[in-house]
Amino acid sequence: WQMWFAALGDYRSDPWTIHFMARLLEGTPEVLALLRSNPFPNAPPRYIRALVYEYHFTSPAEKNATGHWWRRELKGTYVPPLALRGK
Repeated sequence: WQMWFAALGDYRSDPWTIHFMARLLEGTPEVLALLRSNPFPNAPPRYIRALVYEYHFTSPAEKNATGHWWRRELKGTYVPPLALRGK
């Protein structure tokens, strides 16, 4: 839910997002434990970014045809590619 609120503003004024992404780049176990599964099981990423999507419920016909409850539309970049300094 924190990311939902963060995306309403600018990432540079949201220290939670910046710290979260920095800890993902570092591979901090306590932060990775917040996720359902580790998206970087072999090594921390060198770069990370955040995109913004808008989600919509599918219609009953689309749900029956595809099995998808949602469809999403890319709205843009929330955080451009970041890397740790000196890495």
